[in-house]
Amino acid sequence: MPQLFSALVAAFVGFAASVAVVLAAAQSLGATPDQTTSWIAGLCLAKGAAALILSIRYRIPVIIAWSTPGAALIAASSGIGIHEAVGAFVLAGALIALIVTN
Repeated sequence: MPQLFSALVAAFVGFAASVAVVLAAAQSLGATPDQTTSWIAGLCLAKGAAALILSIRYRIPVIIAWSTPGAALIAASSGIGIHEAVGAFVLAGALIALIVTN
């Protein structure tokens, strides 16, 4: 039971610490409230699904992280639209997945 509690605390802290940066990035990009909600929900669902799949596959607890530094960079930038930012994140994710799987 202590391991479950520790895992929940780690996941919550990791999530809560990153949400503020992601919200700032969304605001910097001019995202609407619906787009911001969709972005956070998509990240949460993808993060949860990946952790579940990898935990089942490798039979060990796996916690997935998202790109807080990338979101911080976008939040500090100007002149970037949400479509370009989403495309950059998708491309970076695809390149990382390609490199890790080879």
